[in-house]
Amino acid sequence: MRLLLLNVFLLYAIMGFAQRVTDAEQLFNTGKFEEASAIYEQALKKKPKDGALNFKYARCLYELKRGEDAITYFQRALDNGFLKASRFLGDIYLSYYRFSDAVVVYETWINSGKLSSQEQNEVQDLLAKAQLGVSFLSRIEDIAVIDSVVLPRQKFMS
Repeated sequence: MRLLLLNVFLLYAIMGFAQRVTDAEQLFNTGKFEEASAIYEQALKKKPKDGALNFKYARCLYELKRGEDAITYFQRALDNGFLKASRFLGDIYLSYYRFSDAVVVYETWINSGKLSSQEQNEVQDLLAKAQLGVSFLSRIEDIAVIDSVVLPRQKFMS
């Protein structure tokens, strides 16, 4: 009898978890990222290494303009074989001027061999943009103002 009750309880718990993730999918698909993220966050507490859950939660954070928070979850999704995370992770790195990180992500994605020819071209363009950023940053020098002197605007450059 105990075994039967335990099985029934586990079955309801699994169905409830599946239903909540399904609800999150519907919320996500209708653009309700805040509500969906709360459900995905709870689901991740139960399955922290699930690549799909990490990706969906990261996408919610990405859509909510919380890119810095999304990095960890996109990286976990990528580490668990969810290659689509590369696109968003690379985009976040580009927006935060982390060009060398973007280069690594984009190169890994290209080398996966799982891109269509159109996607290959898009990622090549993004990779070129990241490489250009690396090149630009390597030429920047630090500028420091040693003394604060009040000058007329016309004499500033002299």
